[in-house]
Amino acid sequence: MKRKAEAPDSGRELYLQEANGYAVTSVPETVSGVFSSRTSSLGRVAGHDASNTGAFLERPTTPTHKTVYNSRASILVVGFPRAGKHTLSVIASVVLRRQYVDFGKAFEKSVGTTPYDYIATHGMPAYREAETKATESLLNTYGEDYVIGGLTAFGSNAQKRLLKAFAQTHPVIYVQRDKADLGDMFGDQGNQEQLYRIHDAFYRSCSNFDFYNITWTLDTPNGRNQGGTLKLKQTEVDFVRFLHRIYGRQPQLLCSAGALSASYTYALQVPLPWLDAHVLEYDELESGADMVSLVIDPRDHATDHYLELIPKAVATLRRHARAPIMIDVLYLGVQDSVNYLKLLRLCLRSSPDFLTVCLKVDLDQVRSLSSLRGPTQIVGTYHYEGRKQTGVAEEITWTKVHDLASQLACHAVRITHQAASASENLQRLYNAQVARDTWTMPLIAYNTGSLGRTSVCFNPVLSPVVLPSMSTEGVTIKQAQTALYSSFIQSRKKFTILGQSVSYSLSPAMHNAAYAACGMPHSYGLLQSDNLGSIHELLTDPECGGLAISLPFKMQVLPMLRHISPEARDIGAVNTVVVERGQNQPGDYDTILKGYNTDHIGIRKCIERKISPANVIREGSTALVIGAGGVARAAIYACRTLGIRIICLYNRTASHAEALANHYKQQNLEVQVLSTLESEWPERLRPPTVIISCIPAHSISGQAAHELTIPDQWLQSRTGGVFVEMAYKPLVTRLMNQMHSRVTAGWVVVDGLDVLVEQGISQFEILTGRPAPVHVMRRAIRQQYELVNSALQ
Repeated sequence: MKRKAEAPDSGRELYLQEANGYAVTSVPETVSGVFSSRTSSLGRVAGHDASNTGAFLERPTTPTHKTVYNSRASILVVGFPRAGKHTLSVIASVVLRRQYVDFGKAFEKSVGTTPYDYIATHGMPAYREAETKATESLLNTYGEDYVIGGLTAFGSNAQKRLLKAFAQTHPVIYVQRDKADLGDMFGDQGNQEQLYRIHDAFYRSCSNFDFYNITWTLDTPNGRNQGGTLKLKQTEVDFVRFLHRIYGRQPQLLCSAGALSASYTYALQVPLPWLDAHVLEYDELESGADMVSLVIDPRDHATDHYLELIPKAVATLRRHARAPIMIDVLYLGVQDSVNYLKLLRLCLRSSPDFLTVCLKVDLDQVRSLSSLRGPTQIVGTYHYEGRKQTGVAEEITWTKVHDLASQLACHAVRITHQAASASENLQRLYNAQVARDTWTMPLIAYNTGSLGRTSVCFNPVLSPVVLPSMSTEGVTIKQAQTALYSSFIQSRKKFTILGQSVSYSLSPAMHNAAYAACGMPHSYGLLQSDNLGSIHELLTDPECGGLAISLPFKMQVLPMLRHISPEARDIGAVNTVVVERGQNQPGDYDTILKGYNTDHIGIRKCIERKISPANVIREGSTALVIGAGGVARAAIYACRTLGIRIICLYNRTASHAEALANHYKQQNLEVQVLSTLESEWPERLRPPTVIISCIPAHSISGQAAHELTIPDQWLQSRTGGVFVEMAYKPLVTRLMNQMHSRVTAGWVVVDGLDVLVEQGISQFEILTGRPAPVHVMRRAIRQQYELVNSALQ
C-alpha cells in the first residue's frame, strides 16, 4: 500500500537536517519563518485586519507585465504554511548560489521583536504599518542575488501593492500544494474554505508564477523505493527545471532534433483528465514524442477549478517527461473569449515551454498576452471548420493567418481543417509545403477527424499523436512512424555494437525494443572482434546508420572520424559513431563518420539523480575514479561537467593513470593519481563523495578482472555519497557488495544497468535523431538481463 511521506514543509530545519550541511556555505543563518511553528495562527492574524477580507474574495488578475528576468533578479517565494516554500527557497539559494533572506528575521532585526510579539504588544494596526516599512526595506535592499521568503500569510493592501510592484521586474513564485497536505491551517476558525480562498487570492494577486509542490510518495509508479536521504531530490530537480524556465534558460533535455524542426516531429496529446486517472501510467509520457501537449477543454471544469489543476498538471508533466511542455487550451468560440483569455493567463503562470493562442480571438485582446508570456513560445492556431457558422467571420486565407501570427510575434503557426474526405489530405500537405517556402516561421498543418489521419502522419512539424491506450482517438507515434518508413520517406538503418567482448551486451535488446515501440524498422546487432579493422565490413553495408564502439576501440577509432563532438574530443574517446553518406556524383557516395560520447552523459545523469542533498557538488568536492581506459575518461569528464574540479585516479597500471591525468591536466582539471591501494588519501583533499568504478568485472580476452575493494582510508566521507558501477557482468560486483554495506552511512549505489540505460537513451537519440521511448528501454534492459541471467543458472 502506498504511503505518503512528508513533502518539504515550511520549516527550513527539515531540509537542513536532510542536507546535513548542504546549504551551510551558501545560506546565512535565518529563522524558520513567521508561521513555521504556529500554523493555527493563520486565521487569527487575518482576523486582526478584517477590513481587508472583502478585498480578496474576487479572483485577482496576474500582474500586468512579465519579462525574461535579469539573471540577477532576486526571487520572492510566497505560499501557505506547509506548502514547502521555505525548503524550496533554500534549494533555490543553494542551486543559484544566493543567500536566503527571511522576512521574519529581517523584521525582528529591524524592530527588535518577532511579528507575533509585535502584534501582541502594539496591536494589528501598528503592526501593519511596521510590516509595510519592513517589506519596502527588504525588497529595496535585497533586489538582486537573493532568495526572499517567510512573508506573513495575509498582508495588507499596502504590502500587496509593494509585492505587485516587485513582481513587475522579479519572479514572485506562489508555491502550491494539495489542500489535504497543508493540514489544519486555520485552527478552529469557522469557514475554512472561505479563509483558504481569501489567502489564496492574496498570494495570486501579488505573484506572477505558480509552482505546484507534488507530494512525494515512498512507492513510485515504476515500483522503485527511493531512499530517505533522497526524498527531496526529485523536488529539487523539478524546482530547478522550473527556475531555469522563468529565467529564460533552456536546458538541453533531449539529444534529438528540435521540436519545431521539419524532421517529422510529434506532440503527444495528454488530456488534462488523463493525468488524474492514470497515475500508474506516467512512465508512458516518455514515449518518444518531441513535445508533450497538455490539452485543456474549458468545458470540463469551472474556471476556478483550473487555478490548482493547471499548475499541478504542468508539475506532473515536468516530473515525468523530459520533452518540452505545450499547453493547448481549446477555443470554444467568440462567446467564450473572456474565459479563454483568463485560462491563457493562468497557463502562463506555470511557465510552459509553449502555449497555443487562437488567432480568431480579437487581436487587441490577444496582444496583451505578449507582455505576459516571458520565455514561453507562442504557437498561433487557426482551425477551418469547413462550413460557415452563425456568428463566425468568413474564413481567412493562409497568408492572412501568417500576418496575424507575425503581428503577435508567434514562434510557429498551426493550421487545421476539418476533413470532409480522405482525398483532401494530399492537397493540404501540398499547400503547406508551398507555404513553407515563403513563411518566416514553422508551419504545422494537417486535417482533423478520422478522415485526416493521413495528413497527420505526413505533416513534418509537431503532428498530434496519442498514447497507445488512446489509439481509437488518434494516431500513435508507432503508426505515424510506420507510415513514413512504409512510404520510403524515411529509410531503414542498421546499427551495430562493435567490441572485443560484446557477446553478453544487453544493448541490442534495449535499442530494438525502442525501435519497435516507435514504429522504426531499424535493427541493432553486435559484432565481436579483436581487430578494429572489422569496422570496414560494417561500413560497406549501405544501410549502416551508425555504430556503438565498445572496449578496447573507443580511442583507436578516433583517426577514422571526419567529425568529433567537442565533448568527445575533450574526453579523447568515442562510443557512438553516426554514419552519413554524401553523394559526390551519381553512384559515388562519400561515407562520413561522426563521433560522439554518451558514456559521460549516462554517468552524469545517474549521479545527478542519486546524489543526496548532503553531498551537493560545491567548491572542494572530490571524486574517485577507478580505471584508466575510455570509460574512465568519460567518468572524469562527467565529474567535470557536474562541477567537480578535483579528481583522484586509481588504476592497476599506474603509468596508464598518469597518462590520463596528464590528459585532463591540460584542460585545467586537477587529477591526482593514487599509485597503490595502500596510498593514503591526500590530507588537503576532502574525502570523495562521488566514486566511479570503470573496470571490467569479468575477464576479457583471457585477462582476469581486477578484484579489489576500496580502502577504508578512501571512504571517510561523513555524509556518504554516490557509488557508480559501470560494469554489469555480473550485475552485483565485488565493489557493489562493499558499498552496499555502507548504505546506512549515506552511500547510494548505482548499478551498471542504470548507467547503460541513461547512456543508451542519448545514444538512441543521436543515432536516430528521435527522442527515446525511455520507459520501453528501461523495461527492456531489465527483462533482458533477467532472461540472460536465468538462462545461465
